[in-house]
This record gives sequence, C-alpha cells and structure tokens, in this order.
Amino acid sequence: MNNDINKFRILVAEKSRQISRLMQEVSTLSEEFGDAHGITDPAGFFNDYLPVNESYPFDKDWSEQASDILAWADAIEKTENKENKRNELWYGQDIVIAYGDVILLIAEGTGDNLLPEDIAEGFVDYFSLDVFEKSEVTDLDRIYEASSIGGGFMMRDHAICEEFYGESIDNVVRAVFIENGRGDAFDLYSSVIPEYALLKVGEEVV
Repeated sequence: MNNDINKFRILVAEKSRQISRLMQEVSTLSEEFGDAHGITDPAGFFNDYLPVNESYPFDKDWSEQASDILAWADAIEKTENKENKRNELWYGQDIVIAYGDVILLIAEGTGDNLLPEDIAEGFVDYFSLDVFEKSEVTDLDRIYEASSIGGGFMMRDHAICEEFYGESIDNVVRAVFIENGRGDAFDLYSSVIPEYALLKVGEEVV
C-alpha cells in the first residue's frame, strides 16, 4: 500500500511541476504582452476579461483526477497509520476503539474499586471498561461525558504495569476480548477478537 501512495505522490508532484512551468510561461507571456501594450497589471487584465479557469492552460480533468487521487491516497495512509498505531507500545494510556455498533473505552484501573472479596480471590488490579453507542459519542475528547450503556471490570491477578506495559496496543485489546473470561464487562468475552477501528490512544485521536 505504501508503494501505491508513493507512486501517486510522485505522479501528483510531476503534474504539479508541469502546471507550475505552464503558469510561469503564462506569467512571462503576460508580462511581455503588458510591456508591449502598456498594461501595468497584465494578470489582472486577463482575469478581468477571461474566466479564471480559462485564463491559464490548466487541465480541468487532471485537476479533478488529482483531487480524487489525493483523497484516496490520504484515506489509505490514514488507514495504515491506524494499523501502525496498533503496534505501538502501551504504557497505561486510555484506549478507545469502535467495533460493531459500539465504542469501547479501555482504561487502566485506579485500584479504588477492588472489593475485599476481590482481594481475597487474589485480584490485585483491573481494567475499567465502558461501552457507548456510536451515535452518542460525537466528540472523542468528551467521551467521558457520554452515558455508558454497559461495562465492567476485567480483574487481574497481577499488576497491569507488570503484565502489559511495553506490550502493543493490539495485545491489550486482545486481552480485553479473549482473556476476559468472567464475562462481566458487557459480554465482551470472545474466542476471536472482533474487527475494530482504533479511535484514540491517550490524548491522541487516531
């Protein structure tokens, strides 16, 4: 995919250089015409008498194609950036993902929700999980203000910093779905991780 993006960028850059050369030629011709006819503002003169898009030898078809190509290339690059972000290392940042019709917020527990019975069972840490309807989250920076439709705690018998710090973000998400065997977090347990889109890591919207 990166090769395709680079090929398109090279193509767009070459076409841009061609357009730039043509514009320079038109500018030179305009100045020569102006000098010959005593016109002090030849560019303004031509723009007053001709539609802007017809003032210069600009290929409108190419313009539309270039716009579509750039938009497509940017979309591919954005998707790749999201995929690459999954492989970045996690050190306690909140993770926001979208899957199906919901958005899931995964946060490292603060420790104050461990009950005496949890400690008695050997749990020392947990992930806090909140599930939101996609339609209710209009601003990822304000997701904490949205009303959760479910969630829970993924209890751990080892400190999360020891288990997961330095692991990839994708591995953390996988643990939430595949290792969450207690099934108390909005029925997130799954033997296969669902297709998901990474939306936010820490303060960074992906």
